This record gives sequence, C-alpha cells and structure tokens, in this order.
Amino acid sequence: MKKRHPFTVPSLFLILFFCLALFDCSKKDDSETPEDNFELTGNYCLDFSIMGSQMVIEKSNTSGVYNVEINDFDGGLRSGTGTGSVTNETLRVTGQISTEQGNASFEVTLSISESDQTLSGIFNVLNPQGVSLFNSSIRAKKGSCSFELSPEDVQNIIGQPYLSNLHVELDKIEKISKYRSAAGHNFVDYSGENCVNLKHYFQTFDEGIEPASSELPSSLLYFAPANGTIVSIGQARPSQDPTDYEIDIKLEANENIIVRLFHLTPETGIELGATVSSGQLVGRAPTAHLGSGDFAVYILTNQGYRHISMFEIMNTNVLSEYISRGIDSNWRQDLYYETTDQYPSQITCENGTFGNLRHPASRYELDFFILEN
Repeated sequence: MKKRHPFTVPSLFLILFFCLALFDCSKKDDSETPEDNFELTGNYCLDFSIMGSQMVIEKSNTSGVYNVEINDFDGGLRSGTGTGSVTNETLRVTGQISTEQGNASFEVTLSISESDQTLSGIFNVLNPQGVSLFNSSIRAKKGSCSFELSPEDVQNIIGQPYLSNLHVELDKIEKISKYRSAAGHNFVDYSGENCVNLKHYFQTFDEGIEPASSELPSSLLYFAPANGTIVSIGQARPSQDPTDYEIDIKLEANENIIVRLFHLTPETGIELGATVSSGQLVGRAPTAHLGSGDFAVYILTNQGYRHISMFEIMNTNVLSEYISRGIDSNWRQDLYYETTDQYPSQITCENGTFGNLRHPASRYELDFFILEN
C-alpha cells in the first residue's frame, strides 16, 4: 500500500498563499532602499546650474550609506562630495561643495523615480553659519552626460530665430546693458573670458542711480520667449529675498539651448518639468526687483557651456520691437562689445576675479543703451 503524502493539494495552496503574502509584506516594509529592479548606484547627468554636472553614487563600506560625488562639467565650481541614505524612496545627502565664495556645505533631498530612473529635488548650499547661499531645483537622469555640440558648432546656432516672443514688458524698460559689458558683475562661461558680463540687464530707469520705489513701475511681467521645458528653478539669495527666483527654460526647438530669466517670482504651475509656450506668463518681478532683471543664453557643448547674446537667436518680429525703441537695425552697434578691447578707457577690472569689476559713476552711460520712449 502506497504511503500518502502528509500535505494535501489544498494544504499546498494554503502554504503557497502564505509564502506569497509574506514576501509581499516584507517587500512593502522595506522602505530603506529602492525596488530591486532599480540599481541606485551609478552615474547620473544632472541638470544643476546649467553646467551639465555629473553625479556619481556609490555604496559605502557602511551598510545603508551611499557616497555621492558631484562634478561640475569642467571640475570647477559646484563640485562636491557627500554621504547619504535612502528612506521611503528618498535619498538625502549632506556634504561639502565649492562655490564662488569658497567651500560651503550642501544638503539635497532627491525623490527616486524608478520608472524613468531619475532623481529630482532641491539642492541647498549653506554658508558656515547655516544661512542658505542659494538653492536650485535639480533633476538627475541615470547615465553619463553627453553633449553633441562642440564649441565650434555654436556658430551654426547664431542667426537662428529661436526666440519668438518678448520675455519682458518692453514698454516698461528704459535701458539695456551691452553684451560683454563691465556692468553688474563677472558673468562668464568656459571659453576663458574673464572680467566681463556675458548677458543683458533690462532696467526700468534710465539714470545711473535707481530711483525711489514710487518712481518705478508697480509691476513687471516676464514671459517665456519660446516653447520649452522648465529644467531648473533656483534662488541666488534666498535668505535676502525668498520671492526672488531664476528660471531656466530648455528650448523645444533646440535642446542644446537653455535661457535663464533672473529676478522673478514664478507663476502658479511654473515648476520643474513644466512645459511652457512662447508668450506664456511665467512670473513677475518681486518688489525689490522692479528696477532690473537679467537674461542669459547658455549653449551646452562637450567642453562646457557657452554664452551668446539673446539677440543672436531672436526672430525678426521680436527684434523689430527693439528697433522701434531706437536700437539700430544692426543691433550689435548698440548692444554688443566684440571684445573687452572696445571698453571705454574708464572701465577697468581688478585682478580678474569674481565681483571685482570697477567702473566710474558714469558706467550706465558707457555700458547701457537708453531706449527711446
């Protein structure tokens, strides 16, 4: 007589169900690491301050701890190292980073999206007293950064009519700074230029000294100059003015180009990853910046980003708006220095370092073009 197995078929189903339930529960309770089908460690291309930074995540010798390294494209500013851990699909990292002001600490909280293998969150840099120097929304896509353009390819972009709308209420603007001027502060790219400002300032007053707030416009609106995607929103001085932001838009027509609008408070819905249409309202000037705002263009290349003037990628309809306010049809004549050799002799620079530009009191007459009413 054959011996009967002690487990009946119903018993086996019951045991199998119990094992599956146990596995599923244990999976839900594991909130310390991402799902098994996503390997957190590796290289990431990081949208961070335009620089095409790369982030490297490696496991530490300590269980549950990750080493994180952030490398600016050229290994310079905004490079740092830190450690972090994962809880509830969120990676929290603290560490040290280099800035224009010297070494500082940083903290970043990144939500992990396993479906598209990305990390996104807020990157905050603090001074030794714990005051935030700047912060920026960031997004990291798994995989190394790769840029198809070389610096020589930038010449093929110049002249393309990518910007199809005014970015600001032009009727409220009284003067515009020249590209490559000594206005403001040192604002450069990886071409090696220094002691220059490679962007344009737009100001609502035409004198050298900003007037009282009662003499400034009561509002100043900013618009998307082209179709694109918001790739970063940051604050350069959050401790001084929490309403003052910078917005970066990657152009739909050419994803190698990012434009940055400075000194505005974003409208509702203007957030990381949002798409915008040309002419769409994206923000308005904070009270403290009704006098001035800036606009910069970044082109991502395989040797770091390059700046160009916004007027070099502006369509004729938009350019005609400036021409109607007195800009010469050859706009470079009024709004462009080819080299710093063209600077008036009164404009000097001290030691070629950040923030040490020196100008006479008349620099507004030298560096700015005053529009016609």
